[in-house]
Amino acid sequence: MAKNKDKIPLAKAEKTADSLREYFSDVCEQVVVCGSVRRKAKTVADIDLVVLAPKKDLTDTIILNIHKTSLAGFRKISFTYFDIQVDIMIAYDPQEFAPMILHCTGGKWSNIKMRRRAKEMGLKLNEYGLWKGGGRLPCKTEKDIYKHLGLEYIEPKNRN
Repeated sequence: MAKNKDKIPLAKAEKTADSLREYFSDVCEQVVVCGSVRRKAKTVADIDLVVLAPKKDLTDTIILNIHKTSLAGFRKISFTYFDIQVDIMIAYDPQEFAPMILHCTGGKWSNIKMRRRAKEMGLKLNEYGLWKGGGRLPCKTEKDIYKHLGLEYIEPKNRN
């Protein structure tokens, strides 16, 4: 969240998110802006990014290049960038990337609905994958997850 706890206009958040996406594209295989920025909310409290990186030492690379960084395990990095809270979720396995994007894009009620639907079908959906028994179902995109759940894809801007 912004230091002063105020939300910022979407246009400012998009500009900031784009510069972060560009920066992290140099050290990650893929970078997607998620959260309320991706959902095109009018105002934004923070910026969420999901990155796909093949090396676990990426965390060290990011920490060395950004000030005031905190870690929440080896999967999430949080920091303040120009008074805006930034949270980065790291997918080390390409199979985690789409589920992590879905989770981090939200919104809250969309995530609850999706997880409930998975449970009704005897599946488990979390930020690391869609699971049947002990195995992960192939989901390269968010659309794949919706398809496995028998749901029509909902564009991020309609998930508020």
